[in-house]
Amino acid sequence: MKIQVTIALNSDFANGNQAIADYFQDHAVDATVEAEWVPETDEQFDQHGGSYVTRYWRLCEWTLVELSLDGKRIEADAVPTGFPMQEVLSIVDSRAFRDDLERIGPGAEL
Repeated sequence: MKIQVTIALNSDFANGNQAIADYFQDHAVDATVEAEWVPETDEQFDQHGGSYVTRYWRLCEWTLVELSLDGKRIEADAVPTGFPMQEVLSIVDSRAFRDDLERIGPGAEL
């Protein structure tokens, strides 16, 4: 299952880089990715006279679809002056970003 997810980048993603943390406090930076999930396991529970199945999903991969700055899409050929593109791309590839995607999960689409 593929879904699009938008995550607001904030100072939690700055990983100790004060300049990036300050930039995220001054500007709204959003990363929209297409995330692919596959079912991993199903567990059946019997409770209160009923039977329930919980499906667990695993995040396989994600692809950056769009970046926006203060609500406006950033075009590849028109990156705003001062925008920390390399740092933002590193964040989107980071374990912290993956952790956020896994926390969100595909549940909203089920």
